[in-house]
Amino acid sequence: MRVACLFFSKPSSQSKLSDLAEACLRFSPQIAVRESEAIFIEIGKCQALYSERSFLFRAQVLSRRFGWDARVTISDDIPSALALARHAKASVDSLPVESLVDFADPFGVDPKGRASIGALVEAVQRLGIETLAEFKTIPSQSLPSRFGSLSLLCRQRLENASHLPWPTWSPPEHFEEKCELLPSEYCSEIEPLLFYAKSMLDRIFGRLRGRALRAERIAFSIELEKYSTTKEPIREWLFELITPQGAALGFLPILRERLNWDLSRTPIHSYVHTLKCSVLATTPGRSAQRDLFASHDSNSQLDQQEALGSLFGELEEFLGKSHVFWAQTTEERFPERSWVRASQKDAPQADLQDRYPKRPTRIFKNPVPVTVIQDRLVFKGRKFKSTRWSKVERLSLDWLNDTPARNYYRVDLEGGQTLWVFSDPQHHYFVHGYFE
Repeated sequence: MRVACLFFSKPSSQSKLSDLAEACLRFSPQIAVRESEAIFIEIGKCQALYSERSFLFRAQVLSRRFGWDARVTISDDIPSALALARHAKASVDSLPVESLVDFADPFGVDPKGRASIGALVEAVQRLGIETLAEFKTIPSQSLPSRFGSLSLLCRQRLENASHLPWPTWSPPEHFEEKCELLPSEYCSEIEPLLFYAKSMLDRIFGRLRGRALRAERIAFSIELEKYSTTKEPIREWLFELITPQGAALGFLPILRERLNWDLSRTPIHSYVHTLKCSVLATTPGRSAQRDLFASHDSNSQLDQQEALGSLFGELEEFLGKSHVFWAQTTEERFPERSWVRASQKDAPQADLQDRYPKRPTRIFKNPVPVTVIQDRLVFKGRKFKSTRWSKVERLSLDWLNDTPARNYYRVDLEGGQTLWVFSDPQHHYFVHGYFE
């Protein structure tokens, strides 16, 4: 067994420590939390996935992302890892006898027994014993009679504590983060808001990654100082992402676009002192886990998919939710009936590499009438001269449908533009799209 301990010299709230422990689920599923000062992670069975040196670096970076400086140590059992982290020692033998407290109660679940542990430490120190190496020189047979049964328990755990059962720990049920600014940090501009939101989003997406999840729906809000001129002390925004996001870098441009648009129309008239972010809906993201069994090409595709999803989100904020969506093709032949809206999981992922569309990339929802006079086209009150008409492409529905067939043409205009025009049996012409 190899146990890592993340020790925090400054006590923190139990809820915040549980949030960091939830983010540490990316390293191992076996985790325990001690009160408000330490997190234990069993990493012995994950050595094929990462080295201990890599874990030490990644754990320190992750703890800083949550706003703490953790002292990280790795040992063969839980009490040793905790004591080494608390006293910043390199070996168990060099630990002071005060560390017997951690060997007697490594999870801090017996506050009533701390008095007896303190008495044991004082009795041992009166003999001039200062380190655990010296404590080990006392014969085991004489420990109960001289110092009580607790001393024998500590001696046994010094020799082997790998059999200790891990207490049950459950991650929080809700994904919610709040950032309360100091009075000197109050702000009313977009860039400072995004700066503080970035750290908050890093934490919440770190927790999502630990649970192998992605955010599908996010609520973001800011709380303003309640001046008499403040009509809305709380501003809220709801994001229903067209592609689930698994990192703050993907969601931050979407948030920037929404804030730029809304705050330019309805500015805030007082300072912001609290930011809050909640994930309301998630989707599994286990297939996007990197650097395990996936090849380099597969990981590159995941990066591109994440970046593409962020771009779709920005376009959705800029163009409107009804103008950006996933489409699924149907068996209908007419262009306006050949697709339906679909969710991302239902939409087929077509391989478009080195493929160029034979149909126009921009199609009108309702075909626009056009007048054709020899080589002239009158379209939306403007006259255009055609240079070439393609061969006819006839489209018709099935025999049960009485909709007349259409004759489609690709019409090149002077200036380089190309229209997609069709005619009905009455020789009425319509523009159905254009090539970009």
